[in-house]
Amino acid sequence: MSSKKEGRLKADERAENCEAICTRSLQRAAGGMQAERQWYALHVKTGSEEDVALDVYRIGDADSLLPIEEFTIKTSKGVRQRRRVLMPGYVFVGCVMTPSVWQELRHLKGVLRILGDPYEAIPEEQM
Repeated sequence: MSSKKEGRLKADERAENCEAICTRSLQRAAGGMQAERQWYALHVKTGSEEDVALDVYRIGDADSLLPIEEFTIKTSKGVRQRRRVLMPGYVFVGCVMTPSVWQELRHLKGVLRILGDPYEAIPEEQM
């Protein structure tokens, strides 16, 4: 199998995983979240948003939200489905923030910084 085809398969697999995770996050948010759980914004390297969103789940009791738009384009090869991140460079994390979680988020591969003052959550009306 060519490396180009392998790369495409890995990207498709990563997209499916990210879509499933984002769906679970939205379902949890719609179902009502714990009172202590709040949302934080991570500034990440552009292009690594999906990887960071997946890595957030390895931390433990944390959700990630990565707004993705799916659209179709017409090319000379036919109609193609495409996906793009709506807010490149940002991933939203829902969790109960503790010093250990803060450190784990800061040191995830691809994370540049956590926006806001330490432990400052995004107001609920802005989410």
